[in-house]
Amino acid sequence: MLSSIAVMAISGILAIALFLLNQAERAKGRRILMVSIREKLDGWLLRRAEGWNRWKRYVGASSFRLFLHYLLHQGLGAALFLIRWLEARLHGLRKRNRLVAKVSGTESGGHLRDIAAHKEEVALSEEERKERMERSLNDH
Repeated sequence: MLSSIAVMAISGILAIALFLLNQAERAKGRRILMVSIREKLDGWLLRRAEGWNRWKRYVGASSFRLFLHYLLHQGLGAALFLIRWLEARLHGLRKRNRLVAKVSGTESGGHLRDIAAHKEEVALSEEERKERMERSLNDH
């Protein structure tokens, strides 16, 4: 906690000192402190700013935007290729499944016939029906 207070106090003192230095230099019309270092730093910053502005012109130019559109177009083309490939594989699977279902349906006569055969197998005889009817009538 003590260190954070010290850092805050030093930052405040430096901010006030830089403000006062700026006001004094503005009043005199020239730099007072570390003139050569600050001029070199200003020159370096101006060169960097010119380089940045040049780069910004190229980024904003149509050639760069055209390149970005080309990249987007290539990405969308690749996605479309993948979707078409997947669609072809799924279509093939669907055809094969349809053939398997058709063959399976013709071998056994279809699932409705299987249900009818099962119904006949488990059907009650006439005696069992009469017996169940009598039992249900007697229960009530």
